[in-house]
Amino acid sequence: MSLPATHATPLPASDNRNLHPLTNPTGVIPLHPSLSRLILGNFHMTQTTPNKKDEGCLLDLFRKHGRHIRHLQAYWCVTLNALAAAQTCTQLEALSVPGQSWNMIRPEMADSNRRTLQELKVHQSSKVGELDRGVLDGLLRSCPRLNTLGISDLYWTGVVHALEQVDTTSIVAQSKDLEVGSTGSDPGIILDHTPHRLERLDIGGIGFKNDDYFAKDALPWLPHLVDLSIQLIGPALAELIPTHYRNLRSYNQPTPVRSIHPKYPLPHSAINTLSVLLGNCPHLIEFNRIEHRVEADYLLDHPWVCKGLEVLMFQIVGVRRLSEEEGMDYWQGKLFLRIERDLVGKKREAIEKQERLQVQQRRVYDRLAEMVHLRVLDLGMEYRAIGLPAGRPQIRYGVHVYEDYGKPIPDTLELSLDSGLERLSTLKELDVVGKRPTADNHNNNNKDNKMNKIPTEILADIGSYLSLHDYLHCIQVSRTWNNVFIPFLWQTIDDSLHAWPRILKTLDSDTVKASGQDEDWLLGIFAKYGRHIQDLNLHWKVTIKAASTGNHCNNDVDKDKDGDIGVICTNLKSLSVGNIGQNLTHLQEKAQSAQNRSTALPPSTISLESLTGPLISPIFENAFKPHLRGTRTEDQQLEDWRLVQQLWLLVRQNRHHLQALRIDAPVDALVEMNTTGFVDSMVVDHLTQLVDLQYRELRCDTTTLLRRLPRLKTLQSQVILTDGVLTGSFSSLRCLRACRSMSVVEIVTLLQRLPNLSELGVTQINYMEEEEPVIERMDRTTPAALQSLRIDWSSNFDALSLQDLSAWLPHLTDLSVGQMRYDVAMILGDYYPLLESLTDPLKTTKSREGEIAIHSRVLAVVLSSCISLKSLDAQVHTIDMSFYANEP
Repeated sequence: MSLPATHATPLPASDNRNLHPLTNPTGVIPLHPSLSRLILGNFHMTQTTPNKKDEGCLLDLFRKHGRHIRHLQAYWCVTLNALAAAQTCTQLEALSVPGQSWNMIRPEMADSNRRTLQELKVHQSSKVGELDRGVLDGLLRSCPRLNTLGISDLYWTGVVHALEQVDTTSIVAQSKDLEVGSTGSDPGIILDHTPHRLERLDIGGIGFKNDDYFAKDALPWLPHLVDLSIQLIGPALAELIPTHYRNLRSYNQPTPVRSIHPKYPLPHSAINTLSVLLGNCPHLIEFNRIEHRVEADYLLDHPWVCKGLEVLMFQIVGVRRLSEEEGMDYWQGKLFLRIERDLVGKKREAIEKQERLQVQQRRVYDRLAEMVHLRVLDLGMEYRAIGLPAGRPQIRYGVHVYEDYGKPIPDTLELSLDSGLERLSTLKELDVVGKRPTADNHNNNNKDNKMNKIPTEILADIGSYLSLHDYLHCIQVSRTWNNVFIPFLWQTIDDSLHAWPRILKTLDSDTVKASGQDEDWLLGIFAKYGRHIQDLNLHWKVTIKAASTGNHCNNDVDKDKDGDIGVICTNLKSLSVGNIGQNLTHLQEKAQSAQNRSTALPPSTISLESLTGPLISPIFENAFKPHLRGTRTEDQQLEDWRLVQQLWLLVRQNRHHLQALRIDAPVDALVEMNTTGFVDSMVVDHLTQLVDLQYRELRCDTTTLLRRLPRLKTLQSQVILTDGVLTGSFSSLRCLRACRSMSVVEIVTLLQRLPNLSELGVTQINYMEEEEPVIERMDRTTPAALQSLRIDWSSNFDALSLQDLSAWLPHLTDLSVGQMRYDVAMILGDYYPLLESLTDPLKTTKSREGEIAIHSRVLAVVLSSCISLKSLDAQVHTIDMSFYANEP
């Protein structure tokens, strides 16, 4: 007989194997309400008469699969009835049943599992009369392997009395784990005055009235106890712990706390008693007692010996705080300090008093920071109802939902950086600060736990496909996800995108300085995350400084053994520096405006000659020659002098893995490079891994450059050719942007030496009539692979030059010509039939010399002759529609 289709629920993705929906390799069938209600929906109350159809389904199920069950959690009487009738469950190792179901456990079922049963738990007992003492006694006596016994009920106080007629001493003596629920009397009936092997004891309801008895007749006979769950520890028990239980590893509260509120205070005798564990149990790992209170002064006067503590949950009280009126004066005084107003009267007194009071709190946080292995820390500092799903009330503002932290409990620690909270930043393993998940609200946390179980290698593979928006969400999932996705979030930084321009623009303003988001803050951000950056695009001077200045190397004399200053970003694969002269902070803009007004600066502050500053590394000896640009002040020149050194130091310290280097010309406007060849030698000798090199002012021999950089695919430089030709063939180069004019012969020679070149750019093509015979004799049998040609500025002879080049450019599909002329347009259709894209990068017809002449029929000729054209970008050109009257 098979289950109905509605019962065949697929397993979660992590366990989706080819198995029966109610079995798995471990042999565990948890019949708890979330699953049993699917089958026993008509048996919500135990008094309900079982439906014969559903009972028969269960009976058939257990007859078929009962031999696989090892752990059984039964919440329904009919479940045990069907199991007993099936007579197939003979390998049970753990059994958890409600008290009212004991009469359903028949002697034959207990006997069939007596050799394998190791754990027995009885819960939810509601009536003493329903507990069959004979069955319980017989089961306990016949299970030699039983080592865990749990008898618990939050509302029933007669469990222990029911055990009076059962001889449990032999069972307890061999057990390692014992759970007993709320008891109104002493639990001595299950413990005799002989040593027991119990390692975990969980007893609820033991109050101070039982403290003397418990210290005398219970705990002294448990020498192996390492895990204790008890409601309260009184003075008598507190004196016993340092002597007998120094090996205790865990203390927990047996009953979940429903709320934390000053309306339900503990008696004063309970304050500080549990702290005896922290001071005398060096092996303590978990201290879970959120209702317990320890006074701050008592805590500071008594050192802790449990250095391996991982879970700490209790309240620290007795913290001296400002009154409500003093608190208002304090915050007003803080505001006055930010706007640079003088403090007087009560505001000054409140700030001074707060500084004195916070000394106590900072000492407390220092004590907590000594527990370097802490994973969970809950100090119960705010009002909350732990039983709620989220732990705290929630408030809604529009579409957003926030947790309501409420007001802090009086006399507790402050959760603020000023009070010393930042001292916990040294706890690298800390994962939870605040409420720890409990049985009542663990559903959402279970999702997080499942997410944390995903291997970090898989998360890292996923990270390579996500967007910036995705990373911002992923880093908030958990500490594990944060550690995995933070490197992705900081992998690429471009200070011209997102919020960077706004932040950098106001970096030196008074308002930002008051909030702490100043240049030191920027340095701290790069110091923390700079090691993750691989692609760095810089357009601001302040970010160049932040990326290239180590916190430990702020003066000119800090140099390592190689003569280099330590930098922050040491894992760069790509570095781009844009036009940093266009992006200025508020103060820099003010200084520039003052310089533009000749009378704004006194003559004594204007530098009349170029200045040199100190060297931050010996490698820059004789490397730079300062150049006076405009009327920069001495301070500005010295700042630029240092900035250029920091930039090239950043390049040098990433030389072993830097693959792309792009630097715009305005960087050289700060400090002119000397002719000693410093940059040339750095690039050729040290940046051997470069794939992309774009530096317009690079003037080293191109043949030497290509030989020393064999992986180079993109090059933008002056293209210096010895004797006008390249010596050797270089097949790796794909893109060449020559920052100078070239003749047709030079271009053809380059194409012959660069067989795989697909993109070429030149400033202008120089046509020389005397080269025509040379061009005629050049080999035309091997066409070039070039597909894209860019000419920044056209000349009167571009049409002739493009006609000559057409023999070597049969595959050209992309052409860009600045200020395209009519004669060029006339020859494109005949000489370049495959042309698909045509661009004139000129954006305006205005120039310093006057209006640029643009022929009105250029586009009309192009559109009528270039049959393969797909893209046309020529903003300065117009179309003369009268031309189409005679042309197709």
